[in-house]
Amino acid sequence: MNRKPHSIQGRLNISNAIKKLFADPTKNPNWKGGKPKCVDCGASISYVSTRCRKCAFKFLTGKKKDSTNAIRGINHHLYKHGKSTTKKFCKCGKQISWRAEKCQSCESKTRIAERNGNYGKKHPGLNAGTKSCMYGKPPKHGKRTIYNNVSFRSTWEAGYARYLYESNITWQYEQKFFPLSINNKDVSFTPDFYLPNTNEFKEVKGWWRDDAKTKYQTFLKTFPEIKITIVEQFKLRELNIIGSNGKLRTPIKK
Repeated sequence: MNRKPHSIQGRLNISNAIKKLFADPTKNPNWKGGKPKCVDCGASISYVSTRCRKCAFKFLTGKKKDSTNAIRGINHHLYKHGKSTTKKFCKCGKQISWRAEKCQSCESKTRIAERNGNYGKKHPGLNAGTKSCMYGKPPKHGKRTIYNNVSFRSTWEAGYARYLYESNITWQYEQKFFPLSINNKDVSFTPDFYLPNTNEFKEVKGWWRDDAKTKYQTFLKTFPEIKITIVEQFKLRELNIIGSNGKLRTPIKK
């Protein structure tokens, strides 16, 4: 019955086969009379060996002198942070497998850099400011509310447009933008509504982000002659557009 080499019976079979092969010690190529000797130091070895363990270690490492300490301490190829470890690390400090040269993140960055020579470099002026394809255009959003064949970016804007329509007030949605400069960068500001009869703008705001505040303050300083009004949550409640929960009192019909 065939058994696996690593099993106990398999090891015994291999040992018996070696003994039969070298039953006569004189047939061993390392035979030098009497017991087999190491080819380097002459120490006694087994019939199936060429060198003793110490000389074999020296032969494999290629170090003839002081080989026992050649790969220890600071001479160890994995010496790190004052101690030698059996773990392998990437240049970024992450632990990696023995076969890998870099971690997955560094390997991915290297491959991207090989395909794109500008990877990781700044691109001043290539697609920023006035050269951007979206300059002067309202940002695109996944969720939009449609009212009166106009696509709005929030339900509050759609509700305010319905209020203007029911109040017989002529309005236009995001029809004009104003160029601005913030920290030497070209940006644009587009108010939500323009009322041509009164020549004023309306901006519906629910939550002020820091960049939105900065842009609005810059707009007021750059165009002080423009009349603009902020329509916030409390104003929408006064106009009975939204309720206390912040939702439209009457949903927009699609």
